Amino acid sequence: MTANRSSSLSGARIIPSAWPTTPPITGQGADSGARGDVVIIGCGPLLGRAIEAGRKLEEEKIHATVIGNPFVNRVDVETIGAAVSKCSGRLVTIEDHQLICGMGAQVAHALALAGVPHRMRTLAIRGEFGQSAYKAEDLYKSTA
Repeated sequence: MTANRSSSLSGARIIPSAWPTTPPITGQGADSGARGDVVIIGCGPLLGRAIEAGRKLEEEKIHATVIGNPFVNRVDVETIGAAVSKCSGRLVTIEDHQLICGMGAQVAHALALAGVPHRMRTLAIRGEFGQSAYKAEDLYKSTA
């Protein structure tokens, strides 16, 4: 199965301006295609970074399954749980939300309720507020 690359909202068609050559797995019931070592879940403007991380890990012979999670508070447990199970529970989430009550917390809670064993690391904002940038990735650039 391939990922749905467009969606509609009130009749309007929303199409992202650019897609990577290998799109992430998204949506309810998408074929996880999970293989190997770790699952990386990206959300929002940092999904591209999750895909980039997956590609870099592949160069080091670490097989990553990248999943795009479009909703912070609606976790696709079927897709994510299957992928995490195939990767011996190894999971990383990348988001531009707060660590507390963010997407990673929602995913961990949903997997725990479903009985899916997992070990997880979350890359998120740790209690800081008030930063902004034109592009989310600019918030994470080093100033050194």
